[in-house]
Amino acid sequence: MQNTISNSSRYISDLGTFESALKAEFKPRWVVGMDVYAQKFVENFLTGTFEANPSGYNRFITNFGTHNFTRGNFGGLIRDVIETKSDYFYSRSDREVESNAKASFLNVMSVTGSFGSSSQRVDQNFTNASTHIVRYYGRNTNLLAQNGVSKWQTTVDLDPWLFSGEFKPISDLISDETKKQSMERAVENYVLKSYLGELERTVASVRSKANDPVLNGLEARVIKLKSVPVLDLEDVETLSGDIQNEITAPTWFTMNTKQCFKWWATHIGTQCGGGADSFCAQRQTA
Repeated sequence: MQNTISNSSRYISDLGTFESALKAEFKPRWVVGMDVYAQKFVENFLTGTFEANPSGYNRFITNFGTHNFTRGNFGGLIRDVIETKSDYFYSRSDREVESNAKASFLNVMSVTGSFGSSSQRVDQNFTNASTHIVRYYGRNTNLLAQNGVSKWQTTVDLDPWLFSGEFKPISDLISDETKKQSMERAVENYVLKSYLGELERTVASVRSKANDPVLNGLEARVIKLKSVPVLDLEDVETLSGDIQNEITAPTWFTMNTKQCFKWWATHIGTQCGGGADSFCAQRQTA
């Protein structure tokens, strides 16, 4: 597992390794029902449709969530979050960054006794520019102890951690068809609200590097749309497309352009050999 994100000063690689313990099949859908508190809430507060009573459905989601587990995978997880200074990447490709992050993770696991001995080569500049935050989930151990990871693996079965599974919409547990459809609409609205929050953070991140009037306008549109109680999917998609078009470099630029520097003597054309020598570089690709 590897995820990578970046901001103005740090490049964060999130790597991990799983130790599987067991898989649990929960009660079948035709047996599972709401507990007494959730059922009372449905009966007393989910009146009318979502459009007519958004606050009631939103309160239900706040208290009881949007989905429930039907299958769970239990085990352990060791996670290594690597924070690297952004200036390290100015002359490296994404592939080089990924390779160094993976090799660094394997070396950390080797030291703690997870993968035996490892001598993966890591760029020393990457090592100097990076810090590791290692955490584990499931059972209990001391990762700093000799063979700490190997000892941890043997204990995971005793106290496993739920790390993945299968979800089903909580609306499936509502018998009233009108309320069920309204809950589905409420969950969609909840997801759209969350997505608008991500769009707002994305625009704010870009604005921190370039205070552009267009970005200011897009941010204002996001804030205004977030205040709408019942969102329209088309409105959110339109705004998302406008933001993507503004902050994403077009394909013709990223794939079909070069960066070139020309040597040319000021006033005296023969000073550098009588012409303009071009030094060009293709865009780095992953």
